[in-house]
Amino acid sequence: MRVLITGGAGFIGSNAARRFRELGHDVVLFDNLSRPAARYNLRWLQSLHPQVRFVQGDVRNEDDLSIIGQEPFDAILHLAAQVAAGSASRSASRATSEA
Repeated sequence: MRVLITGGAGFIGSNAARRFRELGHDVVLFDNLSRPAARYNLRWLQSLHPQVRFVQGDVRNEDDLSIIGQEPFDAILHLAAQVAAGSASRSASRATSEA
């Protein structure tokens, strides 16, 4: 099975990717690496499973999504999200004030 994990360099995504690889599945991670710990998670995962493919991009950017949009996947685990509620609130405030 070929699996795409958005937010794949986060804590849950990197651990899910590790497990999918242990089960013999092909894994592609998609993450914007906006959180400092994401780089550590990615290095840890790739040290265990160098076959895991990483694509840096943001799910909010259509051009970034087109990088992986043409590839066939059997499953998508969508974990990309803003972590802190405060930053989500500020983003929502900006978006409504710009509208």
